Amino acid sequence: MVPEKTRQSSHDFLVDGLQLQIDGEWLTATDTTLGADNGIGVAAMLALLESTDVCHGPLEALFTVTEETTMAGALGLDAALLNGTVLLNLDTEEALQAIDQLDQLLKQELNTVEPYLCLNVESMAAPARVFTTVDQKLWLNALHSCHHGVKRYSDHFEGVVETSNNLGVLLMKDGQISVDCFTRHLIDSATIELADNISGLFSLTGAEVKQAGFFPGWQPDPNSDVLTRIVRVYQQLNGSKPEIKIIHAALECGILSAAKPGVDMISFGPQIENPHTPAERVRIDSVDRFW
Repeated sequence: MVPEKTRQSSHDFLVDGLQLQIDGEWLTATDTTLGADNGIGVAAMLALLESTDVCHGPLEALFTVTEETTMAGALGLDAALLNGTVLLNLDTEEALQAIDQLDQLLKQELNTVEPYLCLNVESMAAPARVFTTVDQKLWLNALHSCHHGVKRYSDHFEGVVETSNNLGVLLMKDGQISVDCFTRHLIDSATIELADNISGLFSLTGAEVKQAGFFPGWQPDPNSDVLTRIVRVYQQLNGSKPEIKIIHAALECGILSAAKPGVDMISFGPQIENPHTPAERVRIDSVDRFW
């Protein structure tokens, strides 16, 4: 679970329980993330292990930690602990007059992807230290030049992103600048090349650059046997075909497939919207279909 809350919330994730509420067809939490990502997957696995009336073959349940940050759990997996050859990943799911003009402009341009965008400006005392003009220009040029977004689309799967970078975090504290980028990929060599390009760019500013947290990509297999079976079972249960997608996201499947080559795997789950935000919600009837 990603513990996020609204600014007005006094919720303490270490001691307070979530305030759950049902809004029509959706389950949400008041002013906090819900934890459906990936509490639903964990709950389904525990329920299946505990059940006495569900017919199934031999099962192994793999629970990992820090999937949303370092993926340390999957990276530290001893594949010798697993005997299965099929893996089902259950982790699947926007001057005051001048400021007003900028606020309206941003809302018009980003309304589709960020409908709740809000620009707040507060007055503050002049800082005791500021960047020199040279440093300002150097860092602004580097940030403008750093690739952000889609770098390349797949040659094998139309419309699917192969490689991207997210220039996600910029911090200025105690006279130092920290920039965090997150590259994603289907092909390992592509992310290594992009990471090297970004590292070289920021090295030109004199910054200390560190690459960490690399994990292998997960190549889609349209001929997967377990995928074929899941589609057939879904049609039998629901009378319609499921929507099959290749998504550009950081899942543990690449790490697990590298640790245990030859495993046939897919990823699926219920309908979860706005994960990692206090607006997170899960559609209740989709949990029934998932289960």
